[in-house]
Amino acid sequence: MDQFGETGGLASDAEGLQVAIVVSAKRLRRLKPWEQAIREIDTDVPIVRVADVPRTAPTEYESVAETLRKRLPPDVNVLVDLQGVWAAAYALDVNVPNVLIFDGAGTLLAVHSGMFKKSYVDALTADLTDPPSVDLSAAGT
Repeated sequence: MDQFGETGGLASDAEGLQVAIVVSAKRLRRLKPWEQAIREIDTDVPIVRVADVPRTAPTEYESVAETLRKRLPPDVNVLVDLQGVWAAAYALDVNVPNVLIFDGAGTLLAVHSGMFKKSYVDALTADLTDPPSVDLSAAGT
């Protein structure tokens, strides 16, 4: 759920690419440069923002949601990941932003990790405008 109690995530039947940006809740500001770069490349690609909540101390959803509501503009929705599902599923270091690019069916096509640098724009542009294809034959399907 996001900070407003709405469920969210990737669309299971999207027609085009989808992007998820996953970062620690304490470092949410670091996703902004990535999101700006993505918007300059494609203004229409859906972006899902995910705040990974550190599991070092017990944390309740409502306290995280309240903090996000206070600190973020009302039009910025961020999913609250209390269990680290995204980080575990994709082996992410959430201390830095992770940009995950998926096709419409939810297949992961590319990952960009780290603090945004202008030198990353070419690779990001390539992945958003001419995404790598997924070889399903290698997966035994």
